[in-house]
Amino acid sequence: MRFTWRDTLATLLVVVGLAFGYSVVAGWGWPLMNGARAGIIALGIAGMAACPVSWSTQESAFFQKPSLTALRHAGPFFVLGAIVGTSLLVIGVVGLMAGTIAYLEWMLVGVVVMWLITLVHRLLPGVRSTRPTAA
Repeated sequence: MRFTWRDTLATLLVVVGLAFGYSVVAGWGWPLMNGARAGIIALGIAGMAACPVSWSTQESAFFQKPSLTALRHAGPFFVLGAIVGTSLLVIGVVGLMAGTIAYLEWMLVGVVVMWLITLVHRLLPGVRSTRPTAA
């Protein structure tokens, strides 16, 4: 597969989310970024916006008509992306309740891992998938 303009836009969204999240960890004092919860929310919004942006028409059709047969044939990138994505969701929810920097740091690491999964999936020659992986 190849890296498209959609992947570039998704990467920019991820970078913006990471910058907002890291600004809290580093104590840069950005406006409205006054705690771990604000960082988790900003990172979560950027991550959730990046996912559908990078999907192609072929990939988004999977979610319009999902089937058990399609899930049985899910590739390793889809499975890995689903595991990391679900973990990020749980970490984000727990982090919003706890409000500590540790959960924000785990989310920062998880978003980078999710982006790397997608990048490797997109750039590996001969790998063709009809399912989205990550950001």
